[in-house]
Amino acid sequence: MTLFWGGVARRVSIILLSLFSPVYIFVSITESGFSYKTTIFLVISFYILEQLAKLVTISASENLSQKMGFKGVMRASALPFILFILLMLFAKNNIILFPLALITIGIHSGFYWWGYHGYFIKTGDEKHFGLSISEAGFLETIAAVATPLAGALITSYFGFGMIFIVAAFFMALAFIFIGKDHDKRQRRDVKFKEIISLIKRLKSISLAYVGSGGEGVIYAVAWPLYLFIIFGQVISMGQIVSLAALFASIFSLAVGQWVDKQGEKTIVRIGSPLVFFSWVIRGIGKSFASFVFADSFWNFGERMVVLPLNALTYKKALEGKSSARAILFREISTYIGALFSLILLLISFVILENLDGVFWTSAFFALFPLIAVFKGKLADK
Repeated sequence: MTLFWGGVARRVSIILLSLFSPVYIFVSITESGFSYKTTIFLVISFYILEQLAKLVTISASENLSQKMGFKGVMRASALPFILFILLMLFAKNNIILFPLALITIGIHSGFYWWGYHGYFIKTGDEKHFGLSISEAGFLETIAAVATPLAGALITSYFGFGMIFIVAAFFMALAFIFIGKDHDKRQRRDVKFKEIISLIKRLKSISLAYVGSGGEGVIYAVAWPLYLFIIFGQVISMGQIVSLAALFASIFSLAVGQWVDKQGEKTIVRIGSPLVFFSWVIRGIGKSFASFVFADSFWNFGERMVVLPLNALTYKKALEGKSSARAILFREISTYIGALFSLILLLISFVILENLDGVFWTSAFFALFPLIAVFKGKLADK
């Protein structure tokens, strides 16, 4: 349970950072005298560096977990996180620090999620992975209800710097909850070429993770930036995300129980189109009301895609008796999706000179999990 509460505290921290960091970087670069087009280009480019850092770090995480344990790898992510906070605080007057900051948060994410997934697999209930994941997701969703609006108020009254201080506080709580006791170690070394071979063999499953990662990174990075540019202030952005999370909070538990009883196929078959249409609604409506409605729609669909895919990762890890291979397969595919999604968004922005590519890029990647459904790689019970 401490892993769950650690996840909640970290979720609060990451929500604050993912929502307000892109806006902070955008505002800081703009205030430095750069044009709108150059600023957006730089922001997206910096986040591409973050995804590259995650890809590089994941291999090191695999090696460290054999020596330090999965919790040890999570704790090791504290140092790059501290560097990230410091770099972001000082970057306002020296924008060259922004790409360095995003590289460090990428390293943090690579370490943390490797340890989290590995420990979850080693200690979780195989028959109820869906429910266990949804319980963790439910607690994190409750935190997600209040955090965006609270972050918007903090930013409005105290400035962006306070966001990073509050985020650091909650991250510290996360590491306290994680603790050192009852750690588990990875036993078997996994070669990178094994994962590449697995990705080639299980293309449709890999593409499901690619789609989830590609759509997810747009929501985390470009969507907050789009909302800020449209409304011109952070309060509306916080209200939209908080209201949508509120409508979807209870649904998280129901999806997890459904995964355990039904399997992955039916749920992903419903969830993937929901995510797709949520982006279509955003792109057509382009109003506060349509954004809240679409974001609520997205919350439902996103859970119906992410929870089954995570449960599938954990089950395959136990079936194949290799947690490292299953996690590497998932994480590498997800990061590749995120990387290519941001590259497509950047190309779209260069051509269109606006961020409307947020909608079609996300909608495109949202459909990828359906490939695994149609290929029969996801099964019902």
